[in-house]
Amino acid sequence: MFRYKQIVEDILGKIAEGSLGPGMKLPGISACAKNYECNKATVIRAYQELEQNHVIYAVSKSGYYVTETRRQEREPSQVIDFSVLNPDIHLLPYKEFNHCINLAVDRYKEDLFLYGDAKGFLPLRKQLVTFFYEDQIFAKEEQFYITSGSQQALNILFQLHYHDHKKKILIEEPTYHYITNMIQQYQLFLYHAKAS
Repeated sequence: MFRYKQIVEDILGKIAEGSLGPGMKLPGISACAKNYECNKATVIRAYQELEQNHVIYAVSKSGYYVTETRRQEREPSQVIDFSVLNPDIHLLPYKEFNHCINLAVDRYKEDLFLYGDAKGFLPLRKQLVTFFYEDQIFAKEEQFYITSGSQQALNILFQLHYHDHKKKILIEEPTYHYITNMIQQYQLFLYHAKAS
């Protein structure tokens, strides 16, 4: 096994056993290299792999920290209300979002603030072609549309021309909060189905 992999496995083991908890700072690169009797490049590679897998995150001029997760154990009898528009704020992984945003800014810089292809990020659409191909679903990159949210996706679907000019739509309740407004805007006929 490569030396950096041993460091990765050791840190993952410490996180699993609880000796490294969420938000705790990892040893600096020099200290870690001394501890594992290896060079700094090996430690950097191990930390980079852990960061790419969202196990740790870097804070500029501070060091590396174990990712905090806000997952909560849910009682089996606890009711989940799907009719509520907003998700439970305690379940949102803020640290992970922050980590991903920082990585995106570092990697794509000014490209993030330019208007791109209306169908979505091209490298991601190319990756989706390969991903679906493995499940025997054959599509071309121009057939994929990547949206930034459910409302944008529904807006695209409502503007499509369907066979026989069908204008009826069936929705389940509870459903997306704004869907009835969108259906009225596009003058579609609405049918309701109650979820069991």
